[in-house]
Amino acid sequence: MSRSADAWCGTNPRSRKLVDVERLRIRCPICGARRRCSVREDGALAICYHAGSEQESADGGWVHHLDDATAARVPRVEALPPEMERASDAVLDRAYRALLAQCGLSTAHREGLRARGLLDPHIETAGYATLELGGRAALARAIVEAVGDESAARVPGYALRSEGLRQWASIAGSPGLLVPCRNLAGQIVGLQVRRDNPSPEQGKYAWLSSRAQGGAGAASFVHVPAFPSWDRSEVVVTEGPIKADVSTVLTGRFVVAIPGVSAWQRAVDLCAEIKPRLVWVALDADVAVNRHVALALDKLRGGLESAGIACRALRWPLDEAKGLDDLALKYRDGFERAVKWTERKGLE
Repeated sequence: MSRSADAWCGTNPRSRKLVDVERLRIRCPICGARRRCSVREDGALAICYHAGSEQESADGGWVHHLDDATAARVPRVEALPPEMERASDAVLDRAYRALLAQCGLSTAHREGLRARGLLDPHIETAGYATLELGGRAALARAIVEAVGDESAARVPGYALRSEGLRQWASIAGSPGLLVPCRNLAGQIVGLQVRRDNPSPEQGKYAWLSSRAQGGAGAASFVHVPAFPSWDRSEVVVTEGPIKADVSTVLTGRFVVAIPGVSAWQRAVDLCAEIKPRLVWVALDADVAVNRHVALALDKLRGGLESAGIACRALRWPLDEAKGLDDLALKYRDGFERAVKWTERKGLE
């Protein structure tokens, strides 16, 4: 979905909008990535999240003003198929449950989840599945049977394919592990794909979406694990749905996940709804060396404090583990160790 033009510092909110390079089906003119970065619809500037500039965007990227030759190569937004309005959460939940019920889970994916610390009951409860390269038409039919043709068209991932005069419904997305992502009510409102063979510019993870085909794009929201209701008086915020699932199981704490560090406002909104006594922010240990993650951490803490929510940032040595899930898998008391490391170094 297009980001508003005020996503970068100093832009008039009434200016032209930004469009994701994924929807434009081009590479970022600055870094060459095929996802996440954006170009303004008139081609005058780009927001890049990998290459720096002297001007930062409000969500942790950098603003790059494009020369006329580069701007001329940006496809016109008017030539894109119209983006479909996304279905309601209730419809998405029915559609995605029907899709997942048609998918099995490959041995390789199951073993990978076990290696991260999940047992089979956890894997089944979470609803992980495998998206194969073939059999997509059957998955699309399952969605139609669950919600009807009109609603199916508004489900991110559902797409129409054509060849000559022939047209059929299918499911977009690279083959990989399907990760069900839930809202606070427990509804599956998004599916993330952990690609089996990602290219360097693609990245490991992507939301199941049919935005590039003129269908519905995925929403940005905080994932809440499907496991039994843990004590919600304290909330742990990390990045990535699988990481939240694993950390919840291994620490016994209520761990939720933002889809990316630039989506920190979503965590603030969720915590404002839950009203916990304390929020622990547990982003990856590379926050110490990654400027983008450090900026997001500062904004998340500031947002929580502005909302009147007490928060503490957890830190641990990068040579011990990258993520909270890795730390909890390595040490039975990984969360408690992180608290002690943070207090000892005075880093919170």
